[in-house]
Amino acid sequence: MNTLVIFFLGRDFFIELYKYDQLIDRVEFDDASKNLIVRIGDILNSNSITINDLHRVISVSGPGSFSSIRIVCSTLHALKRVFKNMKCSTCYLNELIVDASNLLIRLNNSMFLLFDNGKWVTILEQNLDLSKTYKVFEEYDIQAEQELITNVGKKLKDSFSNEIKKPLYVYMPVI
Repeated sequence: MNTLVIFFLGRDFFIELYKYDQLIDRVEFDDASKNLIVRIGDILNSNSITINDLHRVISVSGPGSFSSIRIVCSTLHALKRVFKNMKCSTCYLNELIVDASNLLIRLNNSMFLLFDNGKWVTILEQNLDLSKTYKVFEEYDIQAEQELITNVGKKLKDSFSNEIKKPLYVYMPVI
C-alpha cells in the first residue's frame, strides 16, 4: 500500500512517499505554485510507482500560508476528481498531536498563529509569553522555550482523517 503525504511548514513544501509504514522517499522544495504536480510525478517516477499505485494521498488543510493551503487543497480535489478510487484526505496541524495547546506557527517576520483554548489566534512576536514553552514544527528565533515536533509526514500518514476538510484560514489582523 503506497501513501503520498504532502505538507507545508511556512512556505516550504514536503512530499513523502510511504510503502506501508516505510518512508521510501522525501523531497523538499519552496515553490509549489509552479511545480507541485511535477514534483509528485518525479517522486513517483523515481520509485517506479504510478499514480494508480497510490492507495492514499493525505495533506494538511491549514492553518498556514493562504497560498500553500489553496495549492494543496486544489491539488487533492483534482486528484480525487480524476482518480475516483484514490483516497484523498486532509487534517489540521493541531490534530497531529495529542495536546495542541501552545502550538505555534510563524506566519511572517512578526506574526504567529497560536493554538490557544481550542482555537487558532494570531499573535505578534512581541506579545508571546516568554514564560511558556511553545510546541513548534520548526525552530524559530524567539526567546521562549520551544518543544520541537518531529515526523510531521508520519503523523499525517497515520492520521485517521478520511475526508478533505475545509481549508482553515486564520486571517491576520490589519495593523
